[in-house]
Amino acid sequence: MGYGHAPRRRPRQPERQPPLHDEQGQPVAYAHILVTEAVGTRARGGEVTIGAAGAELDVDESTASRFVTAAHAAGYLDRARSIADARRKVLVLTPAGERLRERAAAARRRILSALLHGWSSGDRDVLAGLVSRFAADLPARHRRRLAPASGHR
Repeated sequence: MGYGHAPRRRPRQPERQPPLHDEQGQPVAYAHILVTEAVGTRARGGEVTIGAAGAELDVDESTASRFVTAAHAAGYLDRARSIADARRKVLVLTPAGERLRERAAAARRRILSALLHGWSSGDRDVLAGLVSRFAADLPARHRRRLAPASGHR
């Protein structure tokens, strides 16, 4: 007889999705996915530097530099001379980096589709709208969080 405590069961672990693999079947580092997405997103607005990629990822320039170096070594990014300033290097996705972004987006869609199985299209639309609103509000909320409080020095 116990002491009034039911035996604790381990919570059921969610099934893990297999990691994303490269074209040779090797697992892709999550940092490679993050940095290729950051460069692809920022490239819509112009040239992308390591600092801009770091800002997109919300990491310091040192961390962004390590991510970029690893993604470059893996063949997902190239460094090119800036058109605006020839002294500056900018980041560009290679064809392999573009394909990685596409595969990562497809994997996210598959995961979301499985998670939302059984939801009505109306419910999915409401969720999509709210998530988009949330994502759009994040940068402003982040800036407010980092801004010094008024009246304090």
